[in-house]
Amino acid sequence: MSSTGVVYDQRHELHKCLWDETFPENPERLFAVCDRLKNRGLFERTTSIECKPATEEQILLCHPSSLLEKLKECRNAPDAEALENACKQFEEIYLTQDSFDCALLAVGGAIEAARAVATGKCRNAFAIIRPPGHHSYEANPNGFCIFNNIAIAAKQMVKEFDLKRVLIVDVDIHAPQGTLRSIADSEQILLISIHNYMGGAIWPFMKETNYDYDGNTINVPLNAPGLSDAEYLAAFQHFIIPIAVEYNPQLILVSAGFDAGLGDPLGGQKVTPPCFGHLTRMLMDVAEGKVCLILEGGYFKASFVESAEMSLRALLGDPLPLLHIHQRLCPTFIESLRCCISHQAKRWKCCATISDLLQQQQTASDSEIASRSLSIFVGQPIFEHFERIIRDHRCSTRNWFPVRPREKEEALTKEIEAISANYKLESEPETPLISLEALLFSQETHQKALIEMMKNIVDHYSRFEQLKNSHILTLLSGDKSKTG
Repeated sequence: MSSTGVVYDQRHELHKCLWDETFPENPERLFAVCDRLKNRGLFERTTSIECKPATEEQILLCHPSSLLEKLKECRNAPDAEALENACKQFEEIYLTQDSFDCALLAVGGAIEAARAVATGKCRNAFAIIRPPGHHSYEANPNGFCIFNNIAIAAKQMVKEFDLKRVLIVDVDIHAPQGTLRSIADSEQILLISIHNYMGGAIWPFMKETNYDYDGNTINVPLNAPGLSDAEYLAAFQHFIIPIAVEYNPQLILVSAGFDAGLGDPLGGQKVTPPCFGHLTRMLMDVAEGKVCLILEGGYFKASFVESAEMSLRALLGDPLPLLHIHQRLCPTFIESLRCCISHQAKRWKCCATISDLLQQQQTASDSEIASRSLSIFVGQPIFEHFERIIRDHRCSTRNWFPVRPREKEEALTKEIEAISANYKLESEPETPLISLEALLFSQETHQKALIEMMKNIVDHYSRFEQLKNSHILTLLSGDKSKTG
């Protein structure tokens, strides 16, 4: 079996917003990643995988022909104004005359990378593609995503190689509602996602992204900001990896979004770049190492470029930097993860075992066993509000995301540089183990976790309430008739 494969094609960079230079999903993301990997001499150690456009038959594995026809029309749009008007029917999407073909390339790149790993041509692979895909489903491109690259690739691998167990792991900070819905009819595919939830008061405002969703998607919902390496390692070591091992996949596809990274303006979490490498390395211990990363989000250059490098280093088998972590986990995170373990114990033996061990250790520590919290979802009014905007073709096409002050950007960049300055790559350190005892807590801590979680939920929901009838939300809805 040969080396690590990489998919990259400059044509991906033709997809760019013509009317809003502040849009965070832009060609610079690929420029920056590829420049870093070339400058560090990593590209030359990989096998280049040709990026071929997906066929329409492959797109139809997840999307209707009506969407293809609608997107094809943009090829002949007369100008940027016509393109912007066409985008008012989609949430957080821009389109150019080249976008349809770029989206076909993105799907094709994901398929070719997955195929290279599935056939043994490459040991593992990294598809550096855009536009991203994990939010798109059916006839609903949204959240920067046109076609669902990873879901189509997974279904194509099942179809082409008769695979019985394909695992998708999504580490992008935003819930992959598109992948969830796109694979719901596929018994051969399992999705595990760790993402922001905040009681459903954060985009995409969907109940099925909570821990108690039953289907072929398993969620690790995060109800607190500022989570870091320790929390992500705990989620992987005590939940995601045990399920992956029990599932015994023949192929692992990873929605490699890096917007949970430190400093990302759309994420709110604090995962360091080396941690993404360690998460990748843990997944490589499953499925005989047949792991294919497919690029999704990541919008803070200093952070996501470093995270992409660490992920590729993991695939190449390079030493990774030592992680400096704390064992004291966020109480709200503990609450969420224990809910996940408890809910999945009825289906997965590993979760039942971990749940029993937690109960035993809780008893041994003379701590009262905390009851599982209720499933909370407050996002329905917000979801319905934006569904009306989409239905009426009044989606905003610009100014969705405020530009962060330069001083803040520079401070966060220095923080990332300080982390990388302490890298020691001469030897391979062990990935730190988060002890199971770190998930123990008392009834008092349980109550504090619930209070903290409710504060976070109220904070996010109140932002919507404050803006619902304001000038700002009117602009976000794309309705210019009320702006004066």
